[in-house]
Amino acid sequence: RNSLAKNGFPFIHINQHLEHGFGAPFIFLFLIFLLPTSSTPTLLDVCIVPAYLTAYVIYLHFNWAATGHWPYPFIMDIEKDAGPVARTIVFVALTALFAGLGFLGQMLYCKV
Repeated sequence: RNSLAKNGFPFIHINQHLEHGFGAPFIFLFLIFLLPTSSTPTLLDVCIVPAYLTAYVIYLHFNWAATGHWPYPFIMDIEKDAGPVARTIVFVALTALFAGLGFLGQMLYCKV
Protein backbone atom coordinates (compact mmCIF):
# COMPACT_ATOMS: atom_id res chain seq x y z
CA ARG A 1 0.00 0.00 0.00
CA ASN A 2 2.81 2.42 0.85
CA SER A 3 4.54 1.88 -2.50
CA LEU A 4 1.30 2.66 -4.33
CA ALA A 5 0.82 5.84 -2.31
CA LYS A 6 4.40 6.92 -3.03
CA ASN A 7 3.77 6.44 -6.77
CA GLY A 8 0.74 8.73 -6.78
CA PHE A 9 -2.08 6.26 -6.14
CA PRO A 10 -4.16 7.58 -3.24
CA PHE A 11 -5.16 5.31 -0.38
CA ILE A 12 -8.93 5.13 -0.21
CA HIS A 13 -10.33 4.66 3.27
CA ILE A 14 -13.24 2.34 3.98
CA ASN A 15 -15.61 5.22 4.73
CA GLN A 16 -15.31 6.31 1.11
CA HIS A 17 -16.76 2.96 0.04
CA LEU A 18 -19.61 2.86 2.54
CA GLU A 19 -21.73 5.19 0.40
CA HIS A 20 -22.29 2.26 -1.94
CA GLY A 21 -24.54 0.81 0.74
CA PHE A 22 -27.20 3.35 -0.24
CA GLY A 23 -27.75 1.33 -3.42
CA ALA A 24 -28.47 -1.88 -1.48
CA PRO A 25 -32.26 -1.35 -1.20
CA PHE A 26 -32.50 -0.91 -4.97
CA ILE A 27 -30.44 -4.05 -5.54
CA PHE A 28 -32.72 -6.08 -3.29
CA LEU A 29 -35.84 -4.66 -4.96
CA PHE A 30 -34.37 -5.47 -8.36
CA LEU A 31 -33.58 -9.03 -7.29
CA ILE A 32 -37.03 -9.55 -5.76
CA PHE A 33 -38.82 -8.41 -8.89
CA LEU A 34 -36.60 -10.44 -11.24
CA LEU A 35 -36.88 -13.73 -9.39
CA PRO A 36 -38.27 -16.44 -11.68
CA THR A 37 -42.03 -16.17 -11.81
CA SER A 38 -44.76 -17.35 -14.12
CA SER A 39 -44.59 -14.00 -15.93
CA THR A 40 -41.70 -12.65 -17.94
CA PRO A 41 -39.80 -9.53 -16.86
CA THR A 42 -41.58 -6.38 -17.92
CA LEU A 43 -40.06 -3.31 -19.49
CA LEU A 44 -40.32 -1.61 -16.09
CA ASP A 45 -38.26 -4.39 -14.50
CA VAL A 46 -35.54 -4.01 -17.10
CA CYS A 47 -35.49 -0.20 -16.90
CA ILE A 48 -34.76 -0.13 -13.16
CA VAL A 49 -31.00 -0.51 -13.67
CA PRO A 50 -30.48 2.22 -16.29
CA ALA A 51 -32.82 4.53 -14.34
CA TYR A 52 -30.78 4.01 -11.18
CA LEU A 53 -27.52 4.43 -13.10
CA THR A 54 -28.78 7.68 -14.63
CA ALA A 55 -29.73 8.96 -11.18
CA TYR A 56 -26.27 7.98 -9.93
CA VAL A 57 -24.55 9.85 -12.77
CA ILE A 58 -26.62 12.93 -11.89
CA TYR A 59 -25.53 12.48 -8.26
CA LEU A 60 -21.89 12.31 -9.43
CA HIS A 61 -22.34 15.64 -11.21
CA PHE A 62 -23.85 17.25 -8.10
CA ASN A 63 -20.92 15.90 -6.11
CA TRP A 64 -18.48 17.32 -8.66
CA ALA A 65 -20.24 20.70 -8.64
CA ALA A 66 -20.07 20.84 -4.84
CA THR A 67 -16.49 19.63 -4.38
CA GLY A 68 -14.72 20.12 -7.69
CA HIS A 69 -13.61 16.46 -7.62
CA TRP A 70 -14.88 13.26 -9.16
CA PRO A 71 -15.21 10.28 -6.81
CA TYR A 72 -13.49 8.00 -9.32
CA PRO A 73 -10.03 8.97 -10.58
CA PHE A 74 -10.63 7.58 -14.08
CA ILE A 75 -13.34 10.21 -14.67
CA MET A 76 -10.87 12.98 -13.90
CA ASP A 77 -8.28 11.34 -16.17
CA ILE A 78 -10.71 11.08 -19.08
CA GLU A 79 -11.83 14.67 -18.63
CA LYS A 80 -8.25 15.94 -18.36
CA ASP A 81 -7.05 13.98 -21.42
CA ALA A 82 -10.05 14.27 -23.74
CA GLY A 83 -12.42 16.88 -22.30
CA PRO A 84 -15.98 16.92 -20.99
CA VAL A 85 -17.44 15.51 -24.21
CA ALA A 86 -15.39 12.32 -23.80
CA ARG A 87 -16.48 12.10 -20.15
CA THR A 88 -20.11 12.38 -21.23
CA ILE A 89 -19.60 9.71 -23.90
CA VAL A 90 -18.21 7.35 -21.24
CA PHE A 91 -21.22 7.93 -18.98
CA VAL A 92 -23.65 7.38 -21.86
CA ALA A 93 -21.76 4.28 -23.03
CA LEU A 94 -21.78 2.73 -19.55
CA THR A 95 -25.49 3.43 -19.11
CA ALA A 96 -26.23 2.00 -22.57
CA LEU A 97 -24.12 -1.08 -21.82
CA PHE A 98 -26.05 -1.87 -18.65
CA ALA A 99 -29.38 -1.13 -20.32
CA GLY A 100 -28.41 -3.41 -23.20
CA LEU A 101 -27.47 -6.19 -20.80
CA GLY A 102 -30.87 -5.81 -19.15
CA PHE A 103 -32.71 -6.10 -22.45
CA LEU A 104 -30.52 -9.05 -23.46
CA GLY A 105 -31.39 -10.74 -20.19
CA GLN A 106 -35.08 -10.10 -20.83
CA MET A 107 -34.84 -11.62 -24.33
CA LEU A 108 -33.00 -14.68 -23.00
CA TYR A 109 -35.51 -15.06 -20.17
CA CYS A 110 -38.42 -14.89 -22.59
CA LYS A 111 -36.93 -17.66 -24.76
CA VAL A 112 -36.70 -20.08 -21.82
